[in-house]
Amino acid sequence: MSHPLSSLDPSRPVVVVTSQVSIEDVDYDKLPDTAYVFREGSFTDEGQYWFGSDVAAWFVPPRADAWRCVTRAWYRGEYNIGSVLSRWEQPHDLGLPITLQGEPVLALDDWGDLLAQNPAIARVAVSPPDPSIVVVMLGAALALGFTQIILIDGQLSPAYRRVVTPSPLAESPLDHGMRSGSSSARSYELAGIKALCQSFPQARILDGNATRPYAQFLAPLTEKVSTPLRPVAKTRTGGPGLYRVCDPAEDGGRRRCAYVTCFDADGYFWGAVALANSLAKVSSYPLLALVPNSYQHPPLSGLPSNMTIIPGPRIRNPGFTATHQARFEYTFSKLAVFGLSFLDRLVYLDADTLVMRSLDDLFDGNGFAAAPDFGFLLSTDTFNSGVMALDPSSDTFAELIGSIDNLRSADGGDQGFLNSAITDVTWLDPAYNTLWRMLDANPGLTDLSQTRLLHFVGPKPWEPRTRLAVDLTQKWLAELGTEHMSTFVAWRNAREKTPASADGQSPKPQETKPSERTQTKPPAGGEAVTAVSSAMPTRRRRPFWRRWWREPSLTVPRESQE
Repeated sequence: MSHPLSSLDPSRPVVVVTSQVSIEDVDYDKLPDTAYVFREGSFTDEGQYWFGSDVAAWFVPPRADAWRCVTRAWYRGEYNIGSVLSRWEQPHDLGLPITLQGEPVLALDDWGDLLAQNPAIARVAVSPPDPSIVVVMLGAALALGFTQIILIDGQLSPAYRRVVTPSPLAESPLDHGMRSGSSSARSYELAGIKALCQSFPQARILDGNATRPYAQFLAPLTEKVSTPLRPVAKTRTGGPGLYRVCDPAEDGGRRRCAYVTCFDADGYFWGAVALANSLAKVSSYPLLALVPNSYQHPPLSGLPSNMTIIPGPRIRNPGFTATHQARFEYTFSKLAVFGLSFLDRLVYLDADTLVMRSLDDLFDGNGFAAAPDFGFLLSTDTFNSGVMALDPSSDTFAELIGSIDNLRSADGGDQGFLNSAITDVTWLDPAYNTLWRMLDANPGLTDLSQTRLLHFVGPKPWEPRTRLAVDLTQKWLAELGTEHMSTFVAWRNAREKTPASADGQSPKPQETKPSERTQTKPPAGGEAVTAVSSAMPTRRRRPFWRRWWREPSLTVPRESQE
């Protein structure tokens, strides 16, 4: 059979993707869909086809567990793999190759043989210490004759990691041993990249990361392409997909659109479930949930059918101090939505919101749109960041991350920062983001019958001792639904018995007005909702967190901050 590597067309671009890449740092608008893709590590464990299902070359370490990963991927048939490259010094020890009717079904190549074909590349490869996987992949692309190489690397700059904790698209022990994280190893790696660039001046090796970790060595990827590479959903994972292609009313073009939320704590997970259920009643667009890999949500029989969880970073609030509630430490994580460049337009919704009527018309516009921060006060010069319609861009995301230490935040959180960073705002009607406080404090502007989205700022409906009015709490519980009600009740009871609340502070008894304890007529779905809303504890109990789950087969979720 023809050799897959020799059949590649070197006039086409190639995208070299290392492991540990995070989605917000990929500039999809500038990646051509005609490019070949080189991958390394355990990308087959990714939840979606983030760089397509065709992989021209897969670089793996010479270990038995790596080959097991390769064979598992082949048997699944999810990816079209051209060639597998490693140091196949003793392939018989790994049980190689896979054959079907006596013919090999995967092309196996020794990257050492490939790099040795060119003297300049060979000199870099044999220079001590052993070359890192990045140098190997770039050297392989140059040895095959490619002249346009786009590097997307997961090993980001220290300045970026100081404020951002990325969530790689896939994490697996297969990636270990392919690359060292020490500063000395990094210096040899940069020296190898520099030597390859000097040896092949006719080749364009471009830095494809939005945050430019190779700014001193590689030219940036600057030009947007007419037909960019886009991720697609894996069919075996089910779910609604990553976006819906729509025909916006204003410019007539077709755009990929989705709703987006984020959470990293149990309370906001329940909020996202209720949000997804409420959204599904009025919209067919999917809801993407940015969730850090470090967080595991409570075990459920199934997530809402319109919600897809994707890895999202944690971005620390630089203004956070010990005087703040712990839940404000990572509120800047929502900045990652500005970097979801595989979408043409998105509508961001905080996880403590409920959709009452369709918001799909927000996909028709362009630029940044948000509603004024109307609550107890009418802040006409400030928008509320709980609902934002925007056109994501890697350039915008990089600018925001670069401004975190320089821009003042009036409220010490993400909302104040975004109001300082974004000055061109299309103002939405308050009905698009109705803070519950506004219903009582400023009823002249809107009422519940006109509200498109209800926002539970401050006290949350999932809290055991919430200060919200009973009818608002019941409305949220009705959207949560009966399917997961027993799981939610067990979680909430455990939280009430815990000496520290989810925001890291001791729960304080709240006074409940007699009118708030009076039960009103429940919404449809009723009896279970009423029972939950009426179970308002009146005293604290002894710690009981580690044994909150009754079924021993289910995993106890870690304590996390909301």
